[in-house]
Amino acid sequence: MGSTAHPVSSEVRRIQIDIEQAQALIRKLDSKKGIENNVLSSSDHEKSDMNKSHGSVGPIVIIQGSSTVKGLEGAELLDTLVTYLWRIHGVDYYGMSETNEPKGLRHVKADARTYIGASSNGAEWENKLDSLWQDRIQGQNPLEMLKGKEKIDGVATKVLDPYVRKIGTRNMGGNMDVEPRAARNFSMPLRLSRSILN
Repeated sequence: MGSTAHPVSSEVRRIQIDIEQAQALIRKLDSKKGIENNVLSSSDHEKSDMNKSHGSVGPIVIIQGSSTVKGLEGAELLDTLVTYLWRIHGVDYYGMSETNEPKGLRHVKADARTYIGASSNGAEWENKLDSLWQDRIQGQNPLEMLKGKEKIDGVATKVLDPYVRKIGTRNMGGNMDVEPRAARNFSMPLRLSRSILN
């Protein structure tokens, strides 16, 4: 496991929101990969409603093995969904990021046993999390948008490269001196910040 998400992630109401959002995300990403009939992408809401009187809250996913049947709900279901998103789709749900190669650590939900109540920036964190994943569920893949940016950067480099020559880098200030090719005769180096170049 990796870093821990905001403590509000362990609240019961937040867990229910995250289960529904993670399942919608799984449906979206599974459909893109051609994965059909994933038991994790839907819940048994009718049984969920019936079991509320027996202490069960929220959706239940029934997993059937060759000799066992297990019902997942609440934090256990959410942990399974978040793990599936990471291992199959490279989605670090609580880290609010995606990758093509899910290696290493990922963010995990805060431990309910150590949660001590609402924090001042909990609502802000929730809005950021919900906004990101709702945009992803309804819209374009952020990895595709980054590829588009890389293509634009590549074309810009090809277009500008013939007109600019790097003449030195200053490591202390993070600046690079460049010289327009037409200005070589005038010795007019330009200083560009790395933030402009990146």
